[in-house]
Amino acid sequence: MPEPIRIQLRTLTPLWTGGVETGKMDRIHETGLIGSLRWWYEALVRGMRGEACDPTEHACSYDAGKPNHGLCSACHLFGATGWSRRFRLVVQDTTQPDGDSGSRQPTGKRFKRGATNERPSWYFTQGRGGTITVSLIPLATDFDPQVVVGLFKLIEQHAGLAAKTQLGYGWIRLVQPPPFDEAGFVQAVQTAAAAKLNSSEGLPALSEMFFAQIGTSDPALTAMLNLKYDVRAAFRSAFGGDQTLRHFVCGAVRGNQRQAAKVFFSQVVDDTMRVWGWIPNALPISGITRDQVVDQIKTTISQYGPPVRSWREYNSPRDTMTPLQTDRAAFLASLLQEGGERWP
Repeated sequence: MPEPIRIQLRTLTPLWTGGVETGKMDRIHETGLIGSLRWWYEALVRGMRGEACDPTEHACSYDAGKPNHGLCSACHLFGATGWSRRFRLVVQDTTQPDGDSGSRQPTGKRFKRGATNERPSWYFTQGRGGTITVSLIPLATDFDPQVVVGLFKLIEQHAGLAAKTQLGYGWIRLVQPPPFDEAGFVQAVQTAAAAKLNSSEGLPALSEMFFAQIGTSDPALTAMLNLKYDVRAAFRSAFGGDQTLRHFVCGAVRGNQRQAAKVFFSQVVDDTMRVWGWIPNALPISGITRDQVVDQIKTTISQYGPPVRSWREYNSPRDTMTPLQTDRAAFLASLLQEGGERWP
């Protein structure tokens, strides 16, 4: 059985994993980290055309008489009814309360939202900041710790860990990371996907994601709130101002329309912020393509925001490093390469 691996990470923006009390966070909770790692693993497997169920639907359940024991690849690794997770994650937490709190609004005046110029508000709750040491302890002989190391590296370079990433939380940096076999990780994801090939339309997949790095000299919250507002405001008039599409892309929090945003904006670190998201090919309205929606997002960022330094996207002319790359494994490998962003 593989030896435990220790991963030390440092937060660059507040980290949020929730807590026992709603709206409060007393410490780093392992379940919040595991949930985030699983979400990304599912997206990678689907991006390789493999099946990864929606865990909220409890689609997988262990059955020794079925192929693959009735489990998708994500459930095989992270557990399902009747089947335990292949590893244990132990956290040594030395973080402290960190981050803004209370209601905050954008300050930019590039868009007007109706005659009153009403501006949205987002509510921030203090997360945690500092250093965390994660130990990966194998619980099965078929567990490869490199898979989890690879997930941490992907998140480190392009996205955010745990919850509230729509408010810029979760930007991490690995401190003296353990040895990592990039090719082995990509092969492991391919193998997992091949174990149960299937369409997972309507669920997050790497092949339908984009990752942008943007330069800015604005303060952390100001830049994030203003650009977040710009994109939301742009979708009020784009595509005929279709409200269903706007809520699908930007999220909604009122009544029965409540749904999560599919575009995420980081807070600023070292004069850089991230915009990343998942826009599926299957959209809730007809006559609009995914390319049109992503073009609108990039155009808005380029027109009203700071310069786009890099844009990564599978099989897309927008990609600044490997445009129109149709090899899914090669695209994933390029995302993991150190310094993989191309700065114009």
